[in-house]
Amino acid sequence: MREQLSNLQKMSVTENSDKIFSAEYLKKIKDKVPVYMVPLFISVLASCSKEQRTVPYAFRHAPNLNETTADTIISQGFVDLLLSDMASMQDPNEFRKDPSLSIVRKLGYDDKVPETIASLPDIQKAEWVMRTARAMYVMGLEPTAKNFDKTLKDIMEVSTEKEITNKKLFEGRSVALFAHNEEIDYVSENKNGSTKIDSTRDTFGRLDVQNGILRQKPHNFEMFKSQYHSSKHIEKTKDEFRKYVRSHKDLTLVFDAHGLPDGVFLDNYGSDDVTGLDFKSLALDLVTRYKNGFQDTAILIFTSCYSHDFIRNLYHEMDLQMQKEQLDIPLPVAIGTTEYGQVGLGFPALPYGSPFFERILSEQGTTVGDVLKVEAEHSGSGVMQNISVFVPWQITSSKKPKGSYFQIAENDKDKAQKVAETMYAEGVKNGAVDSRTAHLFEVEQPDKAEEIKRALGNKSDRA
Repeated sequence: MREQLSNLQKMSVTENSDKIFSAEYLKKIKDKVPVYMVPLFISVLASCSKEQRTVPYAFRHAPNLNETTADTIISQGFVDLLLSDMASMQDPNEFRKDPSLSIVRKLGYDDKVPETIASLPDIQKAEWVMRTARAMYVMGLEPTAKNFDKTLKDIMEVSTEKEITNKKLFEGRSVALFAHNEEIDYVSENKNGSTKIDSTRDTFGRLDVQNGILRQKPHNFEMFKSQYHSSKHIEKTKDEFRKYVRSHKDLTLVFDAHGLPDGVFLDNYGSDDVTGLDFKSLALDLVTRYKNGFQDTAILIFTSCYSHDFIRNLYHEMDLQMQKEQLDIPLPVAIGTTEYGQVGLGFPALPYGSPFFERILSEQGTTVGDVLKVEAEHSGSGVMQNISVFVPWQITSSKKPKGSYFQIAENDKDKAQKVAETMYAEGVKNGAVDSRTAHLFEVEQPDKAEEIKRALGNKSDRA
């Protein structure tokens, strides 16, 4: 990039760009591209034929922007906020591949957020925008301010649902720990400069993690970890894990392993088909589990790399399988320790191998709400990774949107109430209150509904 910018200066393309491009076309580039990238784009496009002079073409040919589309390019500040934890380990280019970012960009919310969240700290504003855009993308909603406001309100309401936040992760549940068999050597250096291996420890599924889960008082606990690098033993371990998934109620699955967007792994040896469990297989097992009579909401916990991507792929696959078989299966609650397109981070020196496990296993009776508190604390939590929490859509109406899940965060009840009041007031004013909001106020909070209507009437009188 530096080389191209240097060449650009020598060519004086920016100074003469009005001779190459129309004013209208230059405006289009500047509207689509961050300011700091405009000179580079003009440089790339100046060497193209007129037929090739499109913003997507420039993205394909500009360095470090491969596989990125114009609609997903948002302000660098917005990206930096969302990747603020362990920023040195994060990959902004991978993060920008999240298709939900196109909604953020189209609404311009990477620079200016809606009034409902304008008073929040910058990091929280960015995160609420991202959560809402992701929900809109999954449900196939048009990128309008009205749809954004309604979806934001829905997520905030779901974030305060006691049925969700009070749900125990381990206590009284059937817990399966899926763990990679990697080991790490602890090496010391002798006086003469030579080294020796003092001890070897498991990287994943450590005894401290197992004991931490047992202290949570699960109804049942089993560990699935291949002790050998043979394909036969790995396949057996994977098959036994899948049988467990299909045959237990009140299910919690913990994946402590290496991972990719399409799979989590038991071993590094052999093919991915042998050593890994892909999201399609897990989706099939959860669907089969439902058909076997286990219709409770499962909980999935991932400490693997690309866990955010895997979870979203899993939900999408479950949605496809449900449509194919015309079933309505409760989607799982899913927790991942990475942002979209990001690697995870292990801490071998810690007893649990992960500060996330250290936080959620240190006390008994850990709930989804406890995880949300850790997520809300960000770098102050000591976890140093961006936790993602996904929950099934909880609604009072009978209609369930496509891809019915939300990425949620800890939420102040008062804040959610204020957002809901704003939405209800706008609906009353415009004569378009949706059924869920109407139920929330006119059935559950009739006094508040009357108060809002009176306030609107007074404003109208003054006008």
